[in-house]
Amino acid sequence: MNVLQRYDSLLKGKMLRHTFLMTGASGGMLGATYFRELYLRRQEHRLPASQNLYDSSYCEKISRDLLNSVFSSFAVNDFITPFRHFKIGDNAYAKDRGYAFEMQLNLNTDHILNKKLGEYREAEFEARIPMLIWCASINADGRRLYMSPQPVSYLCAPEYRYPTRSIRDVDGVDFAQFFANQDAQELRVTSAIRMSATFPYVLPNVFLPSNPIIDVMDAGISDNFGQETSLRFLYNFRDWINANTAGVIFMQLRDSRKNDVSPIKQKKDLGDLIFEPLFSMQRHWTSMQDFDQDQLINYMEGCFPGKFTRLIFQYVPQQADKAAALSWHLTPREKLDIARALDNPANQQAYRQLETALGGASTTP
Repeated sequence: MNVLQRYDSLLKGKMLRHTFLMTGASGGMLGATYFRELYLRRQEHRLPASQNLYDSSYCEKISRDLLNSVFSSFAVNDFITPFRHFKIGDNAYAKDRGYAFEMQLNLNTDHILNKKLGEYREAEFEARIPMLIWCASINADGRRLYMSPQPVSYLCAPEYRYPTRSIRDVDGVDFAQFFANQDAQELRVTSAIRMSATFPYVLPNVFLPSNPIIDVMDAGISDNFGQETSLRFLYNFRDWINANTAGVIFMQLRDSRKNDVSPIKQKKDLGDLIFEPLFSMQRHWTSMQDFDQDQLINYMEGCFPGKFTRLIFQYVPQQADKAAALSWHLTPREKLDIARALDNPANQQAYRQLETALGGASTTP
């Protein structure tokens, strides 16, 4: 939210006007979805007259506490009263901590995200707002679940340029198409956000009405930054993009420093020898995805010769030992530290590159 608000403001709205696609995973999709809805409401003159799109109150609202309601529900509803349900239409659902998460998110954001997936279809189709794709990981086989009001089945299998097999390797599912008979367009936007951000144990896995029933969880398991979805989109439409646009600006907003290598312990005790093999993969999960996706981006640059600009905006804490926690409850100090990260030299340089790529100076940060 800090990045989107500040830089679109400095560029006098030019950044959002030129944004066609937004993807991501986990908590990032809360901010992206919220900011896009505010952008739509500004176009429809439905924002309060006393506030504009860049008002600091919106960043304050999206960063309000979500943790206490989730764990209160975990302690009460999930254990003591698991039989409690609520209804949407003819369907009944458990009042679990997933329900608590969505209700608290709606409360924090004045219920403006209390919408259905299909309600964005027309605005996206007319390109009045950026297209946004929510993703989740399917536990049964590791495929990705793509949630969008638009048809996105073209993302669900690699497009082999010179196929050597008669069968395509399908590695994704178009939610709206696959569950068309279950009224997929009626999916609540807050549920799409939750499916993308279902961190293990914190939120319950979401079970889908398929046969056999499958469950999904956090998109970050397979793609923590949403880059692979964007890259597949670009590859599918590479010929049209090259023929009809001035090029591609590929922006990544991340909650961690890129290529941040942890120092190796010079001495290891018994605990390190026992537990390090178990948690080594977890600690390096982000780095391994970075290395893999950097290679994919390298290939993608070849599809847009001289027309591909990659920008990275990253959260770098002012003090390494006082970084904001990966939590749904941020302290005032942590929120301030995140906001101030936009002023570090790397982000300032990335902004100047964005300014140049969009066609000249606007406002100096």
